Amino acid sequence: KDCLGRSPMVWAASRGHLHLLQILVNTVSNVLDREYSESLHMALGLAAASGHVRVVKWFVEQFSYILEERDDTSYSPFRRAAQFGRLEVMKFLGDRADVDVDRKYEEGRTALAEAAVCGFVDGVVYLLNRKEVNPNAKSTGGKTPLMLAVEAKQHAAVYALAANRNVNLSEKDNDGFTALDHARRIGDDEMVQALQGNCNI
Repeated sequence: KDCLGRSPMVWAASRGHLHLLQILVNTVSNVLDREYSESLHMALGLAAASGHVRVVKWFVEQFSYILEERDDTSYSPFRRAAQFGRLEVMKFLGDRADVDVDRKYEEGRTALAEAAVCGFVDGVVYLLNRKEVNPNAKSTGGKTPLMLAVEAKQHAAVYALAANRNVNLSEKDNDGFTALDHARRIGDDEMVQALQGNCNI
């Protein structure tokens, strides 16, 4: 492993080196080894985060079981794709029956929340158009993707969410605050106007 704790397989996946990755995987004798399994999950997650669609597809074809839900979702490929703005990867994974596009990760955040917080508008729009996705799903703090986008000052994501008819602007978090309340609290007049419906979004 390198100084960051990455195995050669993880490094190759993160760089999109498919041929090298195939060679490395074929040299492993025990594919059920716990450390090897964890490396597979990490490698797939980093490939998704980097937008290496060919690598992601190869991983899924060879090791479909690594898409199974785990307690540790740090390297969930769908989550990573949402965080890093990899729409093509999201679409590929989202079309699979074994990928839950509305799963809650750490702190109760969904992929929609992750995309919103990171300002990945194309991902936000894609997820809003998926009927399985609850656009008002709340985190452990009771915050919706819209509230989280407001707090992150991701204007474009806020506008995309606020313009969607399925997003409830009146939802309140665990402290009784709405998205508009959060916009007022941070003093962002543009978001306040957008959430009040006084500007063209």
